[in-house]
Amino acid sequence: MVLESYLDAEDSAKDKRKFGKREEEKDAISSDMLVEILEESIRTIWRFIRADKDASSLTLKGVKESQVQLQDPSNSELLVEIRTDLQKVN
Repeated sequence: MVLESYLDAEDSAKDKRKFGKREEEKDAISSDMLVEILEESIRTIWRFIRADKDASSLTLKGVKESQVQLQDPSNSELLVEIRTDLQKVN
């Protein structure tokens, strides 16, 4: 009786180990999959960096190219202050 319950417990433990291994294999990531994930991540980061760089350069280019014709020359100090504040924000 004791031997039977011991053997049943041992069989049950073996079944659990087999089931656990199958679950681990199902969730495992192969080295090829890992390489694909990393490559796609790198491509995504580079697309983001390029888009951010392009947007930043367009903004700066637009600020540099915009020449303001002041109707009242006394407003030039105000314009300088505004540009300084905008550069601090960017």
